[in-house]
This record gives sequence, structure tokens and C-alpha cells, in this order.
Amino acid sequence: MFRVGEFARMSQVSARMLRHYDELGLLKPARVDTFTGYRYYSASQLARLRRLLALRDMGLSLEQVGLLLDNDITPEQLIGMLKLKEVELAQKISEGQSQLERVKAWLKQLERSLEVSKKEVILKSIEPLRVASIREVTPTYYEAADLSKELLEYMGQHGVEPSGKLVIVYYTGGEDKEFDVDQEICLPIEAALPATDRVRVYDLPAIETAATIIHEGPWENLLDTYGTLLTWIENNGYHIAGPNRDYFLRGAEGDDPNTYMSELVFPVAR
Repeated sequence: MFRVGEFARMSQVSARMLRHYDELGLLKPARVDTFTGYRYYSASQLARLRRLLALRDMGLSLEQVGLLLDNDITPEQLIGMLKLKEVELAQKISEGQSQLERVKAWLKQLERSLEVSKKEVILKSIEPLRVASIREVTPTYYEAADLSKELLEYMGQHGVEPSGKLVIVYYTGGEDKEFDVDQEICLPIEAALPATDRVRVYDLPAIETAATIIHEGPWENLLDTYGTLLTWIENNGYHIAGPNRDYFLRGAEGDDPNTYMSELVFPVAR
């Protein structure tokens, strides 16, 4: 089971919207702690959330979405509905081009999710890594690109080149962190680099036991890969034991997103 902050981060839906869906009966927490009031979600609920988001993106009202979800709409039925919507929007392409593209993306993502669920999860240890980093609380995940550029510029001023690919560490803020993203941008280094109040230089700690999975393709498809990894963690009796990390293995700004590759890493324990 995952706290609302963790579930919100994995699904890239704010805790505020999760609470709204809870109040409307569209996505109830799997469990609510009667003593603390904390809400807990299961990885299996990602599939329902995916259907909810796709139906909302098709322009259906929340009431209509609720009726369809309560009738246990299958992925195949949802794919069929999206294909029909694709035809409808194509007929009104001049006024609905942007929505048509989003529907195509949902369709592709749903079809891809059937394949992602077969990806292999590997349990392993992670070695410590010397890095320079900038940690900041940002409104969205997209500010990572600007933070990376800032860090690279600082390193360049001191003649230091990265010795490896980008690593991002994501910190969970808890129940009250509904909107912001607490992320640390890390670049491996071997040369000496002075630290500042803004730039930290240290050894990114080792992880004794990590559940890992390889993600390939655009970052927009991360939800399915996260879902496969979180389901494995839950089904195998583990729980998240620290901030998760993304190790970027291939791809940079300007490259074809279909060539991107990263390793998603979660510290786990039993």
C-alpha cells in the first residue's frame, strides 16, 4: 500500500485531485487509517485511474465517467471507445486537432500498457556515486531540465565535465505536499568541484536493496512502467524504504524520445 503522496507522485496526479476523486466516489483509497486518517492506495488502482483520466480527456462528465467505471469497462472496450473518438475528432480536425492528438496518445499508451506489464523487475544493490547536485521544490517535474542546465553551467565554469548520465532523486513530501515536486538533480563527477549553498557535492548513498526496472521510450509513458514496478513491489511483500531515483541511460534534449532509456530505482525493504 502507498501513502497518497507516493501514489500522487507515481501517477502524476496531484493529491488534491485524488481527494476530489475520492469525494466523488470515482477512486476511493484502498484503505484509510482510522487512527491517523491517512489514505492508502494500491498499485492495482493505477489501472482504474488510467481509465478515469482517459475518459475525462475524451470530454465525458465526471458523472458519465463514474457510470462507465462502475460497469467495469475493460481495456479493450476503452480502446474501442478511443478509436471511435479518434474518428469523430478527425471529422472536426480544424477545431479539435489538439484533443485528437491527446486521444491518440491515450490510445497508444493503453495498447503499450499490455506490453509494459511483462517487463522484468530486478532486485539488486546500488553502489554509492560521487555527484554534484541541485535540490529544489518545483511546481512540476518539467523544471528538471532548467535545473540540469544550471548545474552543467556551474560545472563548466570550473572546468568539470560529468563522468556519467543524469540521476534524479525524488523525495516524498507526505500527506500535505499536494502540488510541489521535491527533486534533486545529480550529475556524476570524478574531478574536484567546490560546493556552494546552491550546489552540493557528495556521495549519493548506496542502496542495499533496490527494485529496478528499465523504461524505454518517451517520458510520457512512465506511468505504465511505474505501475509494473509498484505492482511487483506490492505483490512480493516489499515496501518503499526511501526516495526513488531515475537513472538516465540514453537520450538527451533534442533526441528522438522513442530512443530514451532510463532505469527506475526504488529502495525497498520487507
